[in-house]
Amino acid sequence: MVPRLLAIPGVADVNVFGGSIKQLQIQVNPLQLQRFNTGLNEVIQAVSEAIRQRGSGFVETDNQRMTLQLTGLPVSPVEFEQLVIKREHGQNITLAQLASVGYGPEPPFSAAQIQGEAGIILMVIGQYGANTLSVSRRIEQALEALQPLFKQQGISLHPHLFRPADYIETSVNKLSGHLLLGGLFVLITLYAFLFNLRTAIIAALAIPLSLVGAIVVLLEYGVNLNVMVLGGLAIALGEVVDDAIIDTENIFRRLRQNHQSATPLPADQVIHSASLEVRGSVVYASFIVALVFVPLLTLDGIAGRLFAPLGQAYILAILMSLLTALILTPALSYLLLTAGNGRLSDPPLIRFIKPLYHNLLRWVIKHFRVVALCCFAICLASLAAIPGFSNKFLPELREGHFMVHTASVPGTSLQESLRIGRRLTAEFLKIPGVQSVSQWAGRAERGADTYGSHYSEYEIGLTKLNGQQQQAVSEQLRGTLAGFPGLNYEANTFLTERIDETISGYTAPVVVNIFGDDLATLDRQAQAIAGIMQGIDGAADIQVRAQPSTPKL
Repeated sequence: MVPRLLAIPGVADVNVFGGSIKQLQIQVNPLQLQRFNTGLNEVIQAVSEAIRQRGSGFVETDNQRMTLQLTGLPVSPVEFEQLVIKREHGQNITLAQLASVGYGPEPPFSAAQIQGEAGIILMVIGQYGANTLSVSRRIEQALEALQPLFKQQGISLHPHLFRPADYIETSVNKLSGHLLLGGLFVLITLYAFLFNLRTAIIAALAIPLSLVGAIVVLLEYGVNLNVMVLGGLAIALGEVVDDAIIDTENIFRRLRQNHQSATPLPADQVIHSASLEVRGSVVYASFIVALVFVPLLTLDGIAGRLFAPLGQAYILAILMSLLTALILTPALSYLLLTAGNGRLSDPPLIRFIKPLYHNLLRWVIKHFRVVALCCFAICLASLAAIPGFSNKFLPELREGHFMVHTASVPGTSLQESLRIGRRLTAEFLKIPGVQSVSQWAGRAERGADTYGSHYSEYEIGLTKLNGQQQQAVSEQLRGTLAGFPGLNYEANTFLTERIDETISGYTAPVVVNIFGDDLATLDRQAQAIAGIMQGIDGAADIQVRAQPSTPKL
């Protein structure tokens, strides 16, 4: 499987956790070594000589050169047992007299469990800049092609223990649905206020045209249609229609007045003059609104990488709506509004609102000082409330998946880590909403990490839950982990960890580093500081990364 996955474009590496590799093992018996007066180095040297490849030269005839090839190297346990280690008192001492030879598993660096049962986990690492959705689909196609092999070997495949593309697809689908729903509400609102289907359609057309135009420009400049881009478009949804509404409403009003005039002008002339009336205000308003998001483009670091696409999408959508209002709206008004001039009175909703608005406006003008003081008091109250708001860099991400890291006492064996993992898995699966739990302990043989056998990582997949339900699962996970004394743990979502790693180099937002030249003192101080931090309100998942050294024999 590994070579097949590595051949997929966009895959950088595949780390393998668990399983065992078959190897031929020689278990030397110390008592037999003593009995036959043989040293361990003699056994090692004899075996090394037996399996060494030697250059044997060649034999040359008058017209041909033939390379000599040695055969007879031991390859099976029986052949190794017959290997002569040394000759003493006229007798051969063979390997069978000193050791047992047979096949066995290679000493493991890692182990893995799926739903509490032994398994093998493949961690597929993508290349920098690779499209997560495309790579995920290629991997799924490759696994689908290997299904006959899995069935033949009796292998059960769990391809969705952790799939980052799920969060992307869910987010994009939700944002797309919100865009459609927002567009529908805008159309209904336009019709309610204008009470004319044609004017509502003209104004509503600015939504898809502005958003599609912004997307085309972004794709042309190499910006992917990611969650932040869709977020910027969603924010701009209610504003891209403003320019078209102003233009359409003014044109519609002027056409009505022209129809009532004793000397009506040509429709195209009325539309042209009506558009010019509001042209300046439309342009200035669009640029003022767009400038609000310009600071997002000047952010550096991780904040700039995250929020720049949102600002770009928003600004482009606003500018595209301006172009739509300047170019397309007058043309559509000429085609759709000149055929029939519609009613000559205000829409029903406007007729209902106008008297209320006039009365309110008169009262505000009459009590201007009271209104100004109230507004000023509200502003002060708003400023005073700012410190009480959360000032997190990003909101809590709900990905439908959690990653749990645990670390026991250094020197804990893989078997003990798996035993703890089985107990944790059983408790995790009791939590409502938890669908799957997988664990890997130790490190991959070819991996970049250097974790010991005391370290484990769990991938916890959830069913379809809302934000509050996922938060409840997170709290129950931490409550379960807290019930295992001596176990350091950390529970986060995948993206939260990656962002924290990018900012601080660790999978946590706050890190305390202690420096010194005495490791024992550093260990004691680290535990003391961890105890102090446990008492801080809001602190969670406190770990001592540099734990005491492993036991030695």
